[in-house]
Amino acid sequence: MAGRGGFQASVFATQVLIFIGMLLVVAGLFFLRQLVLMVFVSVLLALFWSAATDAACRRLPSAIPRNAILLPVVLGSLGVFVLLAVLLARPIREQFQELAGQLPELLGNIWQRIQPLADRLGIVGGDAGGGGLDISALATSGISIVQAGFRGILGFVTVLFLGIFFAMRPKLYRRGVIRLFPRDQRDRVDRLLEAWADTLRQWLKATGITIVFISITTTILLSIIGLPYSLLFGVAAGIFELVPFLGPMIAFTGPVLIALSISMPKTLWVIAAWSLVQFLEGNVITPAVMANKVQLPPALTLIAIFAMGELFGLIGVLLAAPTLAVILSLDRVLRDDFQ
Repeated sequence: MAGRGGFQASVFATQVLIFIGMLLVVAGLFFLRQLVLMVFVSVLLALFWSAATDAACRRLPSAIPRNAILLPVVLGSLGVFVLLAVLLARPIREQFQELAGQLPELLGNIWQRIQPLADRLGIVGGDAGGGGLDISALATSGISIVQAGFRGILGFVTVLFLGIFFAMRPKLYRRGVIRLFPRDQRDRVDRLLEAWADTLRQWLKATGITIVFISITTTILLSIIGLPYSLLFGVAAGIFELVPFLGPMIAFTGPVLIALSISMPKTLWVIAAWSLVQFLEGNVITPAVMANKVQLPPALTLIAIFAMGELFGLIGVLLAAPTLAVILSLDRVLRDDFQ
């Protein structure tokens, strides 16, 4: 009996140690969540640069070293990003400043149009330009956000160089991760890493094409309608595509409100434009670029968006979709193991 009691005590002690170990891992990930986020973004960059470099290697003589091709790929992609920033930054900034300056007047116009409906519904009215909205507080919040963005420059540079290092020797880092696991599990880990890499490559391709399409299409349609700040709203619509389901609705809130401050027919035209963009994305662009390889359940996607937002803030919200895609890709490896 004593021997059996000692054995049970040993099992219980082992279970307690395992539980404590799991808590320590979770706590470590929580306190290092910013580092985890930076590494994840670096991996995304590395996958993009590696895919572009490998594609170039297949078309160039084999005598050219891979890293000699990687450097122009990295510089070229950064050059395109800087060029777009230079071309778009000034008009977007001017439109944003103009919108901020006209915001009180626009809110007043909107209130004048919805006040009759609010009165019928029994909503207490008031002066639209009065104390209902503190514009100065909004401006102060915006300045704080901009300052926080500048503080993130150091993190951006770190992510950039990590991505370059990962892209230079991807096989080395992959083998290093695999060697952390027991020998009998290394094949499964290798297949899991490949499934994750394939999933993220598909997400990068689909997301990049979708952002470009949404930005250009939205800008053109809003310009045809004659809505002010069409470039600002078009670029914002493309960026918000990083947030599934919620992003498109949030992106078109601004254009709808601006159109509402002008006239009801223009508001209907903006809603029609939004419907057309969503129809083209859902029935033309997404089926063409996704190839049914990255399918995210809506309910789990919304949960992931809020969870990542709580952990990592705005950047976490933008990266919720690829994170969930990586988690769900576990099914591919587990399904192969049990078949």
